[in-house]
Amino acid sequence: MKRYLVAAVQVILLISLVACLEPAKRPFYEGIDLQSRIDNQQRRIDEDISLGELARPEAEIVQENLNWIKQEYARAKYDGRISGEEWNRIEQYLDQNSKMITEKKDNPVKRLFSSPYQPPQVISIQDRISNQQQRIDRGIATGELTLREAEIIQGNLTWIKGEYAKMKAEKSLTDLELKQIGDMLEQNSNMIYNKKHNPVRSLY
Repeated sequence: MKRYLVAAVQVILLISLVACLEPAKRPFYEGIDLQSRIDNQQRRIDEDISLGELARPEAEIVQENLNWIKQEYARAKYDGRISGEEWNRIEQYLDQNSKMITEKKDNPVKRLFSSPYQPPQVISIQDRISNQQQRIDRGIATGELTLREAEIIQGNLTWIKGEYAKMKAEKSLTDLELKQIGDMLEQNSNMIYNKKHNPVRSLY
């Protein structure tokens, strides 16, 4: 018994050592810190404009870059999971734009995209609902979702659909209402693919 205990402790220590030696890896599922970096960069641009630290032409370019990055991020997470390649690409864009904001002398302001700028195409709520329904159906078919998990997540989505329909029927949706629906879809989306960090639960 004592021998087994010693062996177990040795295995744990070995795993810990490997973990320390191995470079830290960012998690490649949606919503860990890319959104935080985007939000932070938006605040910095707004602050620099108000303080006059960014000239108007410079501010316009770094803002267009960030709007384009937001669009690329929305596209990358549209299917519910961001790949490592997509994650690294978006981080590189954020790094480049960040340096332009604070180090204009060594990193002249320039556009990160080659095509003419187009305002980000906002993915509609209905498209997000339809996409999430497909992911739930696929999760059930592949066994990635247990029956109980599927029941809760499907219940959440059905409830979100009802709330969205109710809001649309009463009046035009405000930005705040659209954000509320979007946030609920985001929470439910995280539960589908990331149950370890986002335990499945009812939203209502």
